[in-house]
Amino acid sequence: MKFKILVLTLSILLFTTQADAAWILWQKPCYSTAPIIDKDGQELFSCAHRNWEPIEGFEEMHKCNLRLEKIVIEKVGICANAGGDLKKSYVDGGKVFCMIPEKKQIWSYEYRCLPDTIDLRKEK
Repeated sequence: MKFKILVLTLSILLFTTQADAAWILWQKPCYSTAPIIDKDGQELFSCAHRNWEPIEGFEEMHKCNLRLEKIVIEKVGICANAGGDLKKSYVDGGKVFCMIPEKKQIWSYEYRCLPDTIDLRKEK
């Protein structure tokens, strides 16, 4: 009888732990239509929006990471289709940077998968 109670208790704990292990996919968009030029003629990136926002939740970390990879690939395609200068655009892990000279646009998106216990909106 004690063994059955122990097994039942462990099963409940394991199920509760798995149910609580949620992952959030975060994005930090940043876009500008007027790049700032420094004294040396270099274009600097000035962001119009720079706050983290949750975009999707997952029960498992690997599913969150798969979605992150898919979104990054989609953003690269959007950049290329919009006339992005792929020599000046790049992907760095979960960050996509795109420069579209004809439209005088620069944008980036940064993505992270984190446990639901972390809220990037409170980041300082």
